[in-house]
Amino acid sequence: MEWNVNSGDANLSTDDVLYPAKFESVIAVSAIDYNNIAPVWSADGAKIELAAPGVNIYSTWLNGGYANESGTSMAAPFVSGVAALIKSNNLSMTPQEIRNTLDYNAIDLGDIGRDKIYGFGLVQAAG
Repeated sequence: MEWNVNSGDANLSTDDVLYPAKFESVIAVSAIDYNNIAPVWSADGAKIELAAPGVNIYSTWLNGGYANESGTSMAAPFVSGVAALIKSNNLSMTPQEIRNTLDYNAIDLGDIGRDKIYGFGLVQAAG
């Protein structure tokens, strides 16, 4: 693939994401909770493309353990995983076609259409 998935926490009211999420080749992801609400620390801005679960995610931790963690670092893997599922279903798809599929199938949250908090919406594995 020619792009990756990333975003950043600790939004300092800049109304923009930071690098590397700012690069055109990157899908910028915001985190949402189980109510589909973006926490105050999640990145936002015009570059946000998709939202994914990123609050209280049970994940691997130090020394072979597990812990509940929150952040866009928890959200971005959901988008990467769905992108991988799309690619595995059609190996001839280009990165841009996969990106378009992700955006098109997202569940719109917040303002109608793309917005600075949720982008195109909640990433979906089915569509």
